[in-house]
Amino acid sequence: MIGLKNTFDLSRFDEYREDNRREVKKANGGLPISLWNTINNSKKVNINLLSEDVVQTYEVGDNKDVIMVIYVPMAKREQKPVYINNDIFNGTFRRNFEGDYHCTRLQVKTMFRDQTERTMDMEVLDKAPMENLNYDTVHGYRNSHRSLKEGHPFERLSDHEYLRSIGAARFRMKTVNCILRQQAC
Repeated sequence: MIGLKNTFDLSRFDEYREDNRREVKKANGGLPISLWNTINNSKKVNINLLSEDVVQTYEVGDNKDVIMVIYVPMAKREQKPVYINNDIFNGTFRRNFEGDYHCTRLQVKTMFRDQTERTMDMEVLDKAPMENLNYDTVHGYRNSHRSLKEGHPFERLSDHEYLRSIGAARFRMKTVNCILRQQAC
């Protein structure tokens, strides 16, 4: 059960609120039996991201009410956009804390563009000096990384080495030689 144990604890049920990770729906009369047929109908949803192993059910109370937890995995870049009702521009939504919001045409087109194996942000910009980077952003990212992986060996690297190690920067051999010479001076 991918991620279910980390995302839902029945003993904390009353504390949960809707946000960008959770959505709560009440199904009077129960969950439609046709749910699994519907999610496999490409005219209803273009791709089914669910499987039986991402569903947990709990019976609670004297009435044996059912709480069903469904972990919906994030679509991979090459699977996006995920849309409903056979309508890519009006049926694509994005979860944003307490609600679902229609994606703009530009957001949908961006998802299509990013389906490729090599996205635009993976391209090396020739002759782009490292000094053009916003180092407040770089340091903010490093701080986030440090808080998630305290003591990671990358903490000891310079900004240039760190960016290269995480794949955010690539140096051509000529550039590396120049950097090494500068450090030796």
